[in-house]
Amino acid sequence: MRLDGEERLTPDGKTVIWVLKPLPNDMFCWGRTDWPSTGCLIIHVRCPELPPIS
Repeated sequence: MRLDGEERLTPDGKTVIWVLKPLPNDMFCWGRTDWPSTGCLIIHVRCPELPPIS
């Protein structure tokens, strides 16, 4: 994903592109295309599914 107005650049001078990385156990994190495949920001846990509203 490219963020509107993103001013950060990769080491080779290109606009940063963010990638949503799925992790085990309903977790995920955001990384960048110029980071190692294991590089990510804070790990988040998916919210549990809510029961249907009756």
